[in-house]
Amino acid sequence: MLDSALHSTTVLSTSSKFLYADQLDAYAGSWLEINSAAFNHNIACFADRMTSAVDLAVIIKSNGYGHGIDSMALLCQQNRQVAWIGTSTLSEALRMCALGVTKPILVLSHIDADPNLVHGKNIIIAVHDLQSAQRLSAITTDAFRVHIKIDTGLSRFGVPAENGVATIKQIMSLPHIHIEGIYTHFAASGDLTPTALEEQNRLFNKVLDELATSGIHIPVRHAAKSVVAACVAQTRYSFVRLGAGAYGLCTQEIGLPLRQILTWKARIMHIRSVSAGAYIGYNRTYQATSDRRIAVLPVGYYEGYPLSLSNKGTVYVCRSGQFVPVVGRVCMNQIMIDITDCTSDLVVGDEVELIGDRPGITIADLARASGGNNERELVARLNPLLSRIVM
Repeated sequence: MLDSALHSTTVLSTSSKFLYADQLDAYAGSWLEINSAAFNHNIACFADRMTSAVDLAVIIKSNGYGHGIDSMALLCQQNRQVAWIGTSTLSEALRMCALGVTKPILVLSHIDADPNLVHGKNIIIAVHDLQSAQRLSAITTDAFRVHIKIDTGLSRFGVPAENGVATIKQIMSLPHIHIEGIYTHFAASGDLTPTALEEQNRLFNKVLDELATSGIHIPVRHAAKSVVAACVAQTRYSFVRLGAGAYGLCTQEIGLPLRQILTWKARIMHIRSVSAGAYIGYNRTYQATSDRRIAVLPVGYYEGYPLSLSNKGTVYVCRSGQFVPVVGRVCMNQIMIDITDCTSDLVVGDEVELIGDRPGITIADLARASGGNNERELVARLNPLLSRIVM
């Protein structure tokens, strides 16, 4: 259902454009390509690390880490090794259900739509405190399926671990609330500080043990995200939540042979020659030292190309198979590249890769070149209006 529904629709919403390769507009100036084989490879890498008792969940929040909520919903629904999907908001979960996603979807953060819309759908809501459970209980005559979040040290939201059992007992007494799961979230990101991680996991297990002593068994338990899931077996529980790892981000942190699944391409929109001494771009930050040939690409910081890559970025010209520099200041909707040394006679319409899996233009490379930006931040800022092409 999902596959056919998506293939029949060119633009699904302003939150994301989803296309198949044969639907790309010949006039498109810039687009993202999502590599389904690379995604499936990444999922398999994590699956190989798990026992058969541990399922995989993929987090599709913030427009699928910038990769497109629709395209990522398709890939997760089609991949048999993905058992769960996680979202940040209820509206994200509802959108995926409307597209035909049938796998269980866990809303981890914000209820930004009518909670009653989950009834009849495979949506589970995370509950962070007694008050949020009470609000849900009061607005329905149907049962909400919930997972209880336990705060073990991130101090963002969740039931404090020391109050975990008492609060869960109160929530269990509420009508229309069915507790199916319990989870925590580790503060460790790239730095797996053993002491902090072990302490959070100890607190989570303490809550589980106290629940068992009270005769309470919550069947679904989860804690680990990508980097922790790959490295620390005792944190895996019922399933692990894959964010960056599923997309092939932060591979040095995770330590698996993951593949980046995103490529960003653009077509040359204009070519011109400039004389030695000419300035290029706003604020005259680049001056040609000799006669140069300059191409203009229809992407800028509005589309998500970092302003901090002004005079520092590199792109790959597909026809000539060469890397060329970004020259001048990154504009709101354009960047300029120096194609003087390209061996091919480039023309308007030729393709250029801004992000790809080639060394020099990976997401990690751009994050470093732009001043140490977080890889997740870089892709999350890719404009939702860019078409996403599933390859």
